[in-house]
Amino acid sequence: MTTWFSSDFHLGHKKMAEVRGFKSVEEMDISIIESCNALVKPGDDFYILGDLSFTTPGKTIDLLRELRGRLHVVRGNHDRHFKQWLFDSVFQTVSDFTEVRVEGKTVVLCHYPLAVWRNSHWGSYHLHGHSHGSLAERGKRLDVGIDVHGAPIDFAKVRAILDKRPFHKEDYHGPDMKEEE
Repeated sequence: MTTWFSSDFHLGHKKMAEVRGFKSVEEMDISIIESCNALVKPGDDFYILGDLSFTTPGKTIDLLRELRGRLHVVRGNHDRHFKQWLFDSVFQTVSDFTEVRVEGKTVVLCHYPLAVWRNSHWGSYHLHGHSHGSLAERGKRLDVGIDVHGAPIDFAKVRAILDKRPFHKEDYHGPDMKEEE
C-alpha cells in the first residue's frame, strides 16, 4: 500500500482550466482524474488537501468516484459550500486539519500552509495546498498541489524531498532539543 497526497483539483472551474492551458473544463477534469488513476491503486490511501471542485454536488460526486484508492479529504476554502453528505458519500475521512503517521513519520495535513505545526521543531512534516506553488517552501513544509507536481505525490517522494531540508527553527525550543518525534 502506498500513501498519496495532492490538492487543489478545482474540478469544473472554468478559470482554472484556462489558466492551466486546457481547452475546456471537461478536458482538465479528465486529465486530473487520469493523472491520479495512473498512479494511485485501489488499496492505496489518497489524501486530497482541499479545493476539490467548483461544479455541482452531483457532478463532483461522479468525478470523485472515478478516483482510485481509499480517499480522504482535508477541506479547503472552496469546499465550504458542500454539505457533509457529499463528503461522507465519497471519503473515508473528512477533516479540516489532521495528523497521520506514515512509515513512522508524523505528517500534519492542512489545506493552508502553516509556519509551525506539532513537532515541527523536531522534524515532522507538513503537507498543504492552497498556494498553487506560489509560496516559498520552508523547512519540512511541502505544497502537494496538482499545479506543483502535475499528479499526486507519494510518501517516498515527499520523504526524499523533505529529508534533504533542515527543519526550520521558527519554533525551536532550545539547544538541548533533538530532532525526534
